Amino acid sequence: ELGACQRSLQDVQKSNAAYDQMCTRLTDQLTQIKEEYDRRRSVFEKSEAEAHNLSQLRAVQEDRVATLTRQCERLQADLDNHRQLVASGRDANTDKDLQMLQQRE
Repeated sequence: ELGACQRSLQDVQKSNAAYDQMCTRLTDQLTQIKEEYDRRRSVFEKSEAEAHNLSQLRAVQEDRVATLTRQCERLQADLDNHRQLVASGRDANTDKDLQMLQQRE
């Protein structure tokens, strides 16, 4: 009976050693998975932050384009008005120049 108990004890010890090795392997794998997850989460968060920054930059650029478009439209309107004045012979600057010349005479 003592021999059977010793063999049983050895079997249990071998089994425990196998389970310990399996647990160690699984713990190592879990650690690797967690590290990979953390790395990928960090990359994702950086990408998300970059996307947000690009979105803000795009909004700023769109505002600039809108502002420049309005300025160009105003300049075009001023140019059109000036051309009409010149065509009608009533250029505002020419009128002022004539007035100054007349005052000097």
